[in-house]
Amino acid sequence: MLDAYISLGGIMMDIKMKIRHGYLISHVAKATGFTYRQLHYGAQQGWIPAPQRVIGKRRYYSEAEYKELVAALLKYKEEQEI
Repeated sequence: MLDAYISLGGIMMDIKMKIRHGYLISHVAKATGFTYRQLHYGAQQGWIPAPQRVIGKRRYYSEAEYKELVAALLKYKEEQEI
């Protein structure tokens, strides 16, 4: 079990998940509050990067890709609330 503490824009998030190969789009959804479908649609449209690492039928984000995407999505959400 990986205990990750990510501080983004003053927001501390506690994410506990088992990670073997990377982060699924559902992990991004949980960390940002966007739905899986919103993120999947955004990836299909090219608005956000699609997960690249394929293992079986699942696609994974690397840790660096995950952190960058979560930070960008939280910043977008914050800007929309202003």
